[in-house]
Amino acid sequence: MAEATHGNHTPTGHPGGHPGGGHPGTGHPGAGHPGAGHPGGHPGGGHPGAGHPGTSHPGAGHPSGVNTHVSDHADPTAVQRHENGAAPLGADVTLYTMWLALTCDFDATQADPETVASEVEERIAQAGGRVRGFYDLGGFRADADLLVWVMTDSPEEIQASYHEVLNSQLAVTTAWVATGLHRMMEFNKAHYPGFMDHAAPKFITVYPFIRSKDWYLIDARSRGLMMRDHGAAGQEFSDCVTSTVAAFGLGDWEWIVSLEADDLARLVDLLRAFRYTEARRYVDVDTPFYTGVKVELADYLRRIQKRPAAK
Repeated sequence: MAEATHGNHTPTGHPGGHPGGGHPGTGHPGAGHPGAGHPGGHPGGGHPGAGHPGTSHPGAGHPSGVNTHVSDHADPTAVQRHENGAAPLGADVTLYTMWLALTCDFDATQADPETVASEVEERIAQAGGRVRGFYDLGGFRADADLLVWVMTDSPEEIQASYHEVLNSQLAVTTAWVATGLHRMMEFNKAHYPGFMDHAAPKFITVYPFIRSKDWYLIDARSRGLMMRDHGAAGQEFSDCVTSTVAAFGLGDWEWIVSLEADDLARLVDLLRAFRYTEARRYVDVDTPFYTGVKVELADYLRRIQKRPAAK
C-alpha cells in the first residue's frame, strides 16, 4: 500500500552525511518511489525479487520511465556514498529507524520550550540517534500528539534514544512505537529507503503493514508482474518520498512504511491510487496511520503551552 516516488532507489554518487536524507521533493526516481518494489511485495513496494521500478520498497527496482537521477541538492545529512559513486553506503549497512508517537500531558508544567527542546535533541544525539524530524499529529489522531523519527546504527542506540526521550523534561507517554531496519535487497542490492537521500518534506504519514501468507508463496514472476503494475500506478507521484524498512520479529508487523511530501493531498492521492492494484489483494494489515506536519520541537512546545489547564 505504501509507496512513494522518492524512496528507495539505485543511486549514483552523492555527497552526504547521515540518514536523515536528501531534501524534500527531490524525488529520486527509483528511490523510495511510491510504486516501488518492496520486500514482501507490499503495495508500493516490489518484493524481494520483484524489482519494482521506481518504488520505494526494499527489493524494488526502477522501471523504465522512472527517473533515476540522484539530486544534486541533497541534504548534507543524507547517507554518504562510496567514493566511486556506485552505491550509497546505506545500501550495504544495517540502519535502524524508529517512529515514536507520544501523548503529551498538556496539564504538566513545562520548562522553557527552547530549553526542553535542546535537552531532548541533545539526549538523543548522545544516545547515538539522529533525528529525521518532529511531527505535530494534532487533528489526525486522538491517541497521540507528537511523532519523533529517529535513526541509529544499532538496536542499543534505538533503545537508548527511546529512553532518553522519556527521561527528558518532555511530559509525554508512549502511544505507539515501531522500529525497523534497512536490509540489503536480495535482487537489488543498491535499493534503499528514500530518507537516505532526501531531506524531510513538510508532511509525513507512517504505518505498518503485513502481507497475506500466500503472497510469499506466489512465484517470483507473478509477484513481479503485480509489482510492475503497482509501480505504474505511482509513477505520477515523483514528488513523494517513500521509505520502507523490514520489521520482521521487531514487533507485530512485517514492514514499516513512511511517505513524505510537501503537499499532504499528494499522500492521500498516492495511497488511494495504490488501492486499485492487484497487489493490494495481498495486504492483510496496513494500519494504524500516523500523519503529521514537520515542526521545530521548541515551536511545538510553545504552541501546546498556550492551552489552559484542565478544570
